[in-house]
Amino acid sequence: MMLKALWLVTTETFLLLRRDRIFLPVLLCTLVIAAFANIASDWSIADFTKVLFDIGFFGFQLTGALVAMLWGTKLIADARRDGTLEVQLAQPVGRVTWILGRFLGLALCLLLLGGLVLAIWQVFMLLNDFGRMSSAQLVGFAFVVLGWLVLGALATAAATLLKQSLAFFCTLALWLAGMASTLVASTLGASTPEITRKLVTGLARMWDLQQFNLVDHTLAAGWVALPELAYRAAYGGLLVLALITFACIIFACRDATEA
Repeated sequence: MMLKALWLVTTETFLLLRRDRIFLPVLLCTLVIAAFANIASDWSIADFTKVLFDIGFFGFQLTGALVAMLWGTKLIADARRDGTLEVQLAQPVGRVTWILGRFLGLALCLLLLGGLVLAIWQVFMLLNDFGRMSSAQLVGFAFVVLGWLVLGALATAAATLLKQSLAFFCTLALWLAGMASTLVASTLGASTPEITRKLVTGLARMWDLQQFNLVDHTLAAGWVALPELAYRAAYGGLLVLALITFACIIFACRDATEA
């Protein structure tokens, strides 16, 4: 019974997001990013392939991250607003099942979006005589999508505690902190207080979203070793699991209809 309810919530969420008005604009944005990356690579006197992928991966990472944060917070906020949440919880659908179904539907939609973006990028490369994407480039893109899933889980967790606007900006702030945590930790000098050093380095270890940014390795002669890739993938999976577990606990312990 639980699996059936989970499946129903997941498929409903997936259909809702697939029909969302932001879906087509995101795909159009992907085309614009690909075209701009091609134009910018012609401007540069450096390696045009590196410039192409730097701009392309940055654009895809930014676009997908914003979509994941928007969808993750919007799903729960819309369900509270239109009464869908109360109706579904009145049926034999547990709170944990509902949150899991919402996130799984979000994850499926992000994976679909990632597949479409990848297909557009590959067609663009073929039309411009860049050939097929290498295995390193495909792995780098897969980790970009993994970063989207982490942000989707973070947005879902934030939405169980806060209203949509606050949840979105909280997720955005934590995303920026995760992208900068390692850089900030590496700039600490000898004069930095020990407590500050421990706090910053601890944050950099626990919340380092640069683990999913492999653009610098996509064109390198020496690719990231398999154990390192496995570590990064496991790190992303653990983050998703921890965030969704937190969301389930919070959602089960408070009034589901109030943020």
